Amino acid sequence: MATADICSAFDGELSLRPGVLRVVVTALAVFLGTAVSNAFPLSGSVEAITIPNVGAAFQTVNFDNTYTNAVPACTYNLPSNSDPPAVVRIQNIGATSMQIQLQQPRNSSTVTAGTVYCTVAEEGVNILPDGRRVEARTVLSTVTHGQFTALGFGNASAVTMQNVSGLFSGFTNAIALGQVITFNDANFSTFHANNCESRSNPPFLSGFGDGICVTKTIAEDNVVTTRGDETLGIIVIETGTGSYEGVAYEVALGPDFINGVGNGGRSYTLTGSFEFATATIAGTDGGNGGWAVFLGGGAVGGTSLTLGIDEDTINDGERSHTTENVAYFAVRRLPVFTASKSVDRPTIAETLTLNYDIVLENTGELDQTGVVVTDILPDGSSGTVSGPIESVAADGVFEVGETFTYTISYNVTNADITAGVDLINSVSATTDQYSAEGLADETASATTIIEPGNPSITVTKTADNNLNVPAGVTVTYTYVVTNTGNQSISNLSLSDSHGGSGAPPTPSGETLSNDAGVSGDSSDSVANDGIWDSLAPGDEVTFTATYTVTQNDVDTLQ
Repeated sequence: MATADICSAFDGELSLRPGVLRVVVTALAVFLGTAVSNAFPLSGSVEAITIPNVGAAFQTVNFDNTYTNAVPACTYNLPSNSDPPAVVRIQNIGATSMQIQLQQPRNSSTVTAGTVYCTVAEEGVNILPDGRRVEARTVLSTVTHGQFTALGFGNASAVTMQNVSGLFSGFTNAIALGQVITFNDANFSTFHANNCESRSNPPFLSGFGDGICVTKTIAEDNVVTTRGDETLGIIVIETGTGSYEGVAYEVALGPDFINGVGNGGRSYTLTGSFEFATATIAGTDGGNGGWAVFLGGGAVGGTSLTLGIDEDTINDGERSHTTENVAYFAVRRLPVFTASKSVDRPTIAETLTLNYDIVLENTGELDQTGVVVTDILPDGSSGTVSGPIESVAADGVFEVGETFTYTISYNVTNADITAGVDLINSVSATTDQYSAEGLADETASATTIIEPGNPSITVTKTADNNLNVPAGVTVTYTYVVTNTGNQSISNLSLSDSHGGSGAPPTPSGETLSNDAGVSGDSSDSVANDGIWDSLAPGDEVTFTATYTVTQNDVDTLQ
């Protein structure tokens, strides 16, 4: 990570050497750098970003998606209630990044660096893969509310806030996440939303029709009681839980339960374990104003969210606060991998060995362990796979982007060819993480088509003595029968239409002389009875017979 320390009086652009961070500086930004963040796309237009170690210096946060108009909403994880209050400030939102810092109200760089969680959405209507509606809008806040401002911050002040209800549609029950997303005024302000009836009521309190009014607030600032215009970002999400490939989430308006940072904060219990969340105070009961923070170590990353309502200390030093509703959007990554299967012979007409490749690829965001592969051969039996060959490291860990390759074979039988039914080899695979999430196995199959039956044989006949044979000499004939078709030939026997005057030869003594296909797929239950029970494609069986030459043969045939 490259960083540059630049005097705040400098206003311009600094280009570092190729491959190193290009830094844009404004008069309001004392230091700039690039944050090491974890951006997780929830769709092509919505993502969750975890940014560790955010402090008083503006730093660039890169998006995973590319946006036309990105709308972020962020929440600071205050390390402890002994750390100073801080709000998240944002500036320079672009197609692929934004800049972020912490600021102690009113405008102090004395903050404790900590993790910030941001939800980012494209302005407009966004639909998650499972159908969940996420709508993001921006509005220029031209009014300022607070305990000591001209408009005040009493319950009646809701009517002086900006009604943005008409910007949103299509929801039944929704929550609003919000953020001041510009840095036009160096002094802090925070996002507030209510239902346009009372400062205390969350937006959409009685359903979507209840509406949403927004403003920026400066809480207890009694010294500088005005602010320049700022743009507010608002992300409205339909409440509920859901999941789709790689993602599980929970959207809810928490009960009126979260108290102040000075009171120690409280926790909401979640429906599962989540690794990311963004939270926004919904309405404000406390007359001093305030904003939601995650509070303490482990506040995010389990089956609960630990939250507190923080306050500035401009007018007084206390940070106690009455209980509030907090809206939250919690997300966790789910394990994802794909399974594919291929066969070396998509069509066959004879018995042979089919060779299969099974490839698992970790296409998700999480390493996985405990890979189990179950293969069902075409005859319905469970096969034993060989492998895996691991593309990254032979350590048994199914890493992100890694492939595990397995192989297995199947010997096609005469019965398979005769039946003429497609040969289907199926595989299922799971991991420890799939099992823990209750996810269904990934499956794949490969099919070999058996061509229509085409029975065919050839017979060759040779004699051990075939020139000027005198009477009384015995001639031995050898018959070689080759299965040149694609089906086994059953109950194979020969008869010889012999032209001699003596008793005709009777082929017998059948012996398998060439086992050319799958070894052992031709068989004969009774030896030397003149009948070969089953001759597989490509195989050869040999019969023999004898004939004694007569004087009549000599007289008439020579």
